Amino acid sequence: MAKKFKKKICETCKKPFTPKSGGQKYCKRKNCKAPGKKRMGRPKKEIDKDVFEGLCGIQCTMDDICNVFDITRKTLERWCKDTYKDTFYTVFKQKRAGGVVSLRKTGFKLAETSAAVWIFHSKNLMGWKDQPDPVGEKPEDTAKSIRDAIADMKKATNDTD
Repeated sequence: MAKKFKKKICETCKKPFTPKSGGQKYCKRKNCKAPGKKRMGRPKKEIDKDVFEGLCGIQCTMDDICNVFDITRKTLERWCKDTYKDTFYTVFKQKRAGGVVSLRKTGFKLAETSAAVWIFHSKNLMGWKDQPDPVGEKPEDTAKSIRDAIADMKKATNDTD
């Protein structure tokens, strides 16, 4: 019959373990860094959480983020699961929201001085088109809608300040 030993506390990771022999002082856990114990495999890549969130905020793609940290897509996906308990795309959507708001606010400020930026925002945010719909729209209606849009944009920029 095999001799049973009492549980001990590992000297490095401070977790309880059942020794295989009486003199064993360290557990055999994968992450325990006992003296003289060789770690197997490649060392883990370090990913800075603040840098990652900043890259998401400026709308970097997954490939761009992987290139910055010199990692694979699979590694980034695993890191997001470990760090945020969610997939990369879910985390990316959450973290990029701040960048989108900042970009939109800056665009509205630029639209006050630049006609090109104003037209761009009008087309993308308000659904305007280069060519009007041919169905019975009068020039007076178009002029009124333009005046209304300008008033809305001025109101939106004054509200965000």
